[in-house]
Amino acid sequence: MYTRGSLPRKIGIYVIVLIMVGLMTYPLIWMIYSSLKTDREIYLFPFSLPDEMQLDNWVQAWKLGNLGRYFINSVFITSVSVFLVALISSMAGYAFARLTFKGRDLLFYTFLLGLILPAQVLIIPLFTFFDKIGILNTYFALILPYIAWGLPLSIYIFK
Repeated sequence: MYTRGSLPRKIGIYVIVLIMVGLMTYPLIWMIYSSLKTDREIYLFPFSLPDEMQLDNWVQAWKLGNLGRYFINSVFITSVSVFLVALISSMAGYAFARLTFKGRDLLFYTFLLGLILPAQVLIIPLFTFFDKIGILNTYFALILPYIAWGLPLSIYIFK
């Protein structure tokens, strides 16, 4: 049986990884604990555990922040985007893998160019374009870029 590295080296790597995971998850855990404290506890004992759990903060944030509606919007937009990306890219991937037609490689590599184009480059032009055609605050204005940014990698994977 082949094993890479010695046992002390593996233990050292695991210890380093565990320390990194702890450092990265600590702010999230602290935020959750702080959300369960009263204002007084946050100011007096910021790093301690809450004396008693205060779920009122979560209920108030859910109601005042309209988080239910935002959650439903996120689920809807994500579901539609993922479904359409899977549908379109599976058909395109099949076409690129099985069919031979003129310009197939050129078209495939054009799709792959989408992988090297950062999404941040297109945010402002998309915003101004969607504003000019009047679809700025719509589901369509969110779903369309998600599909466009998801297609290149999905087509590559399906091919």
